[in-house]
Amino acid sequence: IEEIYFRGILYPYVRKYVGAIPAALATGALFAAMHQSPAQFLALTVLGTYLAIIRESSGGIRLPIIVHAVNNAAALGMLWHSRGAS
Repeated sequence: IEEIYFRGILYPYVRKYVGAIPAALATGALFAAMHQSPAQFLALTVLGTYLAIIRESSGGIRLPIIVHAVNNAAALGMLWHSRGAS
């Protein structure tokens, strides 16, 4: 759902008015702000910007969806591992 909104709808809309790089940075920052985690704001801004760049280079949202899912799976795996689950 996040990718459909941020990279499928919001990014192309903002891009029309400010260009690809500012739109990627702005939607990346909004993506981070939406997660409401000050400690992760910079990392999430980078991720959101990277996902917008992938969206721009691939021409669609399929690849950003995959990258986002892999990122979430890795984060979940690290969390699970850090809590001693096997």
